[in-house]
Amino acid sequence: MTGLTLLGVSSYFFPNASSGGGGGFSSAAIIQSTNLIFTPATSASGTVNITSNATGFYWTGTFYHSTPGLQVTALTLNGAAPSQLFQVSTAAGDQTCTYGAAWYNPPTGAQTVAITYPQVPIEGPTNIFTMTNNGNTSAWRSAVGANETDTDPCSTTSPTAVNDIIIVHDQRFNSGGGTPPTTTAPGFISYETNSDNNEGARASWIQATSATQAIVAQDVRYSTLLAISIPPG
Repeated sequence: MTGLTLLGVSSYFFPNASSGGGGGFSSAAIIQSTNLIFTPATSASGTVNITSNATGFYWTGTFYHSTPGLQVTALTLNGAAPSQLFQVSTAAGDQTCTYGAAWYNPPTGAQTVAITYPQVPIEGPTNIFTMTNNGNTSAWRSAVGANETDTDPCSTTSPTAVNDIIIVHDQRFNSGGGTPPTTTAPGFISYETNSDNNEGARASWIQATSATQAIVAQDVRYSTLLAISIPPG
């Protein structure tokens, strides 16, 4: 694989996953996160350390190319394709591709992540990795995404359920080098950022309290959103 990679700083924390009946938990917990910076190329790889108690591994990201209809060609963890993959293609008006993937009961320790793009990204990519436990290890409840042009606000709605956690990848264009959105939506908690080649992204989470959750980008400049709702295990 080509493309220089630099490992981002990891974060460790626990959402409010209260214990339920039978000793289980009422929601999944985010236990670790990190990011990678890839030099723009058609393919790139790097190493992510997956904590020993992770039962879910989620990869969210974006890339921009001026050709409409493009998506990531391949994503792998230790050579394996994801259990689930969702993408929103590049679109007319310089709209950016956003993608989300999940691997359940992933291999732990130092693992290779690799990505193939259909064209060399003109801006970005951004890539954030989220590890969870106590979540469902068969499927996410939903994955939704959206992208927009320079001046239109980006928003979407996540189908969810009480006690799901929703992780959101919020990206914007910023010609100053890719500063992430400076705020999170009300009620969301920021846990990771990534900046590369004039794109900046912020990951945040919220615990759902109803059947739907509004997801709103925090900057209108060619913004994208990717939201994954993770049910309890």
